[in-house]
Amino acid sequence: VINKKPRPGWSAVTSDHFCEGQMATDHLLDRGHRRIALIVDDARGWGVEQRRDGYESAARARLKGFKPLVFCTEETPPADIARRMAEARCTACVNFTDNFGFAVLDSCIHDLDMRIPDSLSVVCLENKSVSPYYNPKLTTIEQPLQMIAEGAVNGILDLLKNSGTRFDRTYKCCLIERDSVRQIG
Repeated sequence: VINKKPRPGWSAVTSDHFCEGQMATDHLLDRGHRRIALIVDDARGWGVEQRRDGYESAARARLKGFKPLVFCTEETPPADIARRMAEARCTACVNFTDNFGFAVLDSCIHDLDMRIPDSLSVVCLENKSVSPYYNPKLTTIEQPLQMIAEGAVNGILDLLKNSGTRFDRTYKCCLIERDSVRQIG
């Protein structure tokens, strides 16, 4: 199971990171949002780049003159990201972080008096560990973790039976709609 670019000749089991970025962005665009920020932990890396490409692809397909608003918590403090999103008049964000993205949301709420979803709509990744417990409950892109784990185990078992048979398995995500996205316009 990898979250980095698969090496040639290696077997790989992944979720479709491009689809995750595209699905989250399309969901927000479908609800009228046009100023959508993407928050990520790292500036570089295969998974981050795939998600960013999905975000940009969805937005470019539907927004004339689209300019990406990508913020990286590794490079910029969460309070600064929140302030910059407010200055850019973002109505929504795709929060694809494991670490400090929720600190960005906290800063939006407590420092800038924004409200989810009234001031800022949010789609994130952390389905089982955070999203159902946040207030309001967060709309989430869910990775099929059980299927990924089973795919990895079954692939390894196949490798042991048929020595040297390489495998690639990519699993699609799904959107869990909750209370953090509002319709605008």
